[in-house]
Amino acid sequence: MKLTKKALLLTSMIPLLASCSTSSIAGTYYFQMGKEQGTHFGVYLYLTDEAYIPEEGEDIGDESFKKFIFDASFQFPTEEEGSASEAIENILKYFPNGIPGYYRLTDEKNPKGEQRIKVGINYHDVYDTFKQVYKDTAGEDFPVDEETLETLNNSAIIQSLLYTTYKDSTVNMYIPVSFDDVYYQLYWYGKDIKINIEQFDISIVDVTPHDLGTHPKAEEIEAINKTFETEHQGCLISTFRDFNQVKMGLIKK
Repeated sequence: MKLTKKALLLTSMIPLLASCSTSSIAGTYYFQMGKEQGTHFGVYLYLTDEAYIPEEGEDIGDESFKKFIFDASFQFPTEEEGSASEAIENILKYFPNGIPGYYRLTDEKNPKGEQRIKVGINYHDVYDTFKQVYKDTAGEDFPVDEETLETLNNSAIIQSLLYTTYKDSTVNMYIPVSFDDVYYQLYWYGKDIKINIEQFDISIVDVTPHDLGTHPKAEEIEAINKTFETEHQGCLISTFRDFNQVKMGLIKK
């Protein structure tokens, strides 16, 4: 009788074990407008099952992640100085093999039933590259000191900013449409990046976090603004509002 019970228990676990072994979402995901032979813009995300090993001093939290590569392909009809195509080309030429990063599919779901993918990038690589891009284009060193920018090397900030989900073989990237929207998104998710323009100082303050994928309601915005201006005197942003995002769905090839 005991043997029969054990057999039944093992049999009931087979579907669970099978689902765990097939939970990989590795593959190539893409979003493209236009045809490759003509004017087009496309982004590509290559998710792998290879373990991501953080570099010394790199903050990715305590969880294990896998590697990904993010890349783009584009062709615009003009290459005028100061055009969008020139700006994109100037950035991408520093990442000939794409932008490397790490990801992990979680069990967290937003109101739309999409599973959250925790996503991050190698902060040091991107920061060093950004400094070089600035120097090459502006002809001078980046004006913000490294210590100030190191403050932003925070896994919670990076992963909240790069809010990404997965559903039905589609990776959904939610992209803030402006610098202000980046700020409001991070604030709503629990990180207040105070940029004091009077003291030229950047500080990070933990505030009440809300579930990723949610937006503040009108009454919540009103409640926050009762104290927000007083708490942000001298700061670049002194009034709170909802944040705007563009949703980009990358489908699996």
